[in-house]
Amino acid sequence: MADRADLQAALSSVVLKGKTMHYASQAGNMFAFLDLDGRICLRLSEADRATFATRYDGVAVIQHGAVIKGYVALPADLPVAHARLWGAPTIVHAASLKPKPPRRA
Repeated sequence: MADRADLQAALSSVVLKGKTMHYASQAGNMFAFLDLDGRICLRLSEADRATFATRYDGVAVIQHGAVIKGYVALPADLPVAHARLWGAPTIVHAASLKPKPPRRA
């Protein structure tokens, strides 16, 4: 089971948000979070997801009974050094996404 420190280690240069559900976002797009089961979930490009799926037998992210498209869950036994390797393409992919306009209060 991963915790906030593990997520921070995977995304070394990113500031995490959220008090109870820890996540990272850029330009209004969430690209990483720690799910309720303590798994690190990352948003990857289609090519990176395909590589990830072949290397780790593809772990789908399911929240509230629905598959969260574009995300993969890192295996619990994945060493932190390997998690960092997936953090970089996650950040690059997040930067390529169209920014979401801010919500008005």
